[in-house]
Amino acid sequence: MLVSATVLLFPLSAKAQTGGYTEIRTKAELAAVRDDLDGRYRLMADIVFTAQDFSESGDYYQFGRFWRPIGYDADNAFTGEFDGNGFSVRGLQVNAKGSYAGLFGFSRGNISNLNVTDCTIKASGYNYDMVYAGGVVGYNAGSISSCRVNGTVEAISESMFNNTYAGGIAGLTETGTIQNCHTATTVRAYTTGHTSYHDFHGGGIVGCVKSGSVKACTSTGTVRANYAGGVVGLLQNGTVESCWNAGALALDGYSEIYAGGVIGRLFGGTVRDCYNSGAVRAEASNTVYVGGVVGHRSGGTLGACYNIGEVKAQAKASTNTCLVGGVVGEGDGSGCYYLSLADYDNRSGKACANAAMKTQASFQDFDFTNVWTMGGSATYPYPELRAAPMTAAFNGPTVGKTSVGATTTTEPDAPTYTISPTTTTATDETPDLKADTVPWWVLIPMGAVLLVIVVIIILLLRQR
Repeated sequence: MLVSATVLLFPLSAKAQTGGYTEIRTKAELAAVRDDLDGRYRLMADIVFTAQDFSESGDYYQFGRFWRPIGYDADNAFTGEFDGNGFSVRGLQVNAKGSYAGLFGFSRGNISNLNVTDCTIKASGYNYDMVYAGGVVGYNAGSISSCRVNGTVEAISESMFNNTYAGGIAGLTETGTIQNCHTATTVRAYTTGHTSYHDFHGGGIVGCVKSGSVKACTSTGTVRANYAGGVVGLLQNGTVESCWNAGALALDGYSEIYAGGVIGRLFGGTVRDCYNSGAVRAEASNTVYVGGVVGHRSGGTLGACYNIGEVKAQAKASTNTCLVGGVVGEGDGSGCYYLSLADYDNRSGKACANAAMKTQASFQDFDFTNVWTMGGSATYPYPELRAAPMTAAFNGPTVGKTSVGATTTTEPDAPTYTISPTTTTATDETPDLKADTVPWWVLIPMGAVLLVIVVIIILLLRQR
């Protein structure tokens, strides 16, 4: 059904308003936000989608594309204000065949106090289309604050030439802000075609930050991408501060991997006052850079961060590059600290025994007056962020585990239990990631060209 009867009977202008906000209580009223993209809206009840809504007879089937994102592209962006008011949008499904996927597609507005629960967000791109998928918004050029997301977010390339961006909150942020948000999502960015021309960006909070800021955000989900970060996949410019990750990164099937507990690749901008307690594990066919905080650093500023998570990686061929670090896989990690679990390739940063990581005096560059605190949680004995207290169930770091190619070291006073939530295997519900095969449809035009050449040669020979 293209338009529900509810929308026809009760147009947007007839809705109740309080304090200048249009109130939203039903799915139809939520869908009608598309009719006035610069309006002010407030949720007044949970919005619950069911499987029937997305069946062929449902109101939101939309020829198999399900929910149509609010503000579906840059020319039709959401520019208003949306206050979730602490309520939830539950069971949302998006199957976008194009660039932008999420509850919102492209936003330059303000979105706050919203929960998106049990969501399934998927965006697929063709040819040269970029693909952006997020639990709240695909492409963020506005502000997002105090939002929580759980579910699955996927950005998929179905051709040879398009990049993908997936994040628990947003696929990509440019000149936008994300603050005080939490995700427990499964984030995936991958291809069903040839990977040589692709970059796949995945982050627990956002896949890529071109500019803008991410502050006081936390993630306990899982991420799979070749630019993979527990918080941000790729930081090109902008700021990431006061964030933590306790989720798992389990990566394989890509030609190159840049994976970090907080940032996958730091190209520019600033990363400060962040930490990782999740496991980071990767295997690539070519090049691998894996770090407890940042996978690969080629620029930007990094300081006052730490890692207590396991870091493990390998390249499938022994002659390929594989760099593993407690703080940074490749680059400088000075001013940061890591739990000494193994003799890593990159020892930049300060290695500490488990007992030292529990001692405030060990962290000489940390601001324990305004930013950090010690002993804030009875179950988390390491430094915590005042702006983002540790909320995940924590059973202690993985100690005594061997990083590939590294020498194991075991701390005598270290706990022997593992990180919670538990890590996922590299193949959990993930389609095959094609690394070196050319899709069949690429061969069709090549065959047609060869056929034309053969015909021309035959005609020329006959003329002689």
